[in-house]
Amino acid sequence: MASLYSHHEPRLLLREHVERVGRAARHLWAEHSELVRARRESSEAVLDAAVRCHDAGKASRAFQSYIADPGGYRGDPRAKAHTALSAAAAIDWARTQGWPSLRALALGAIVAGHHAGLPDHRYLLDVRLRLDDDDGILADQWRSLPWDALSAETGLTLVGDAELGVAR
Repeated sequence: MASLYSHHEPRLLLREHVERVGRAARHLWAEHSELVRARRESSEAVLDAAVRCHDAGKASRAFQSYIADPGGYRGDPRAKAHTALSAAAAIDWARTQGWPSLRALALGAIVAGHHAGLPDHRYLLDVRLRLDDDDGILADQWRSLPWDALSAETGLTLVGDAELGVAR
């Protein structure tokens, strides 16, 4: 299995990045109000899945090519984008787990907004998450994901068997 990287400098494996973010998230969750933690039991599962999935899109061929040599990358910049792809993988995973639709949507929103904040209605209407006119880039990214390796890196069983309903 080829190594999957999340960052160039410092050179960081995706698995290591997920573990670091997970430690920080668990620490923050543990520091949260006991009352909130008790009332929102499902929030911990959403948080854990968000941590594990937030950079899943970085496993795409284009991103791995980019991260190997950021200055030398000559591909389409949209092809190396990872947030929409990560959100799609997160929602697909939640579907396989039988999560309720609203919880799966919350997970997707968290993952999609992990760089820019939770998406509002303008973001959802923006081309970044519109699948009907993305020139097939997201579908190509989806097909390029190494699902077994990505599952090993995130600790979640990601199968990628869903159709995205996009061109190509």
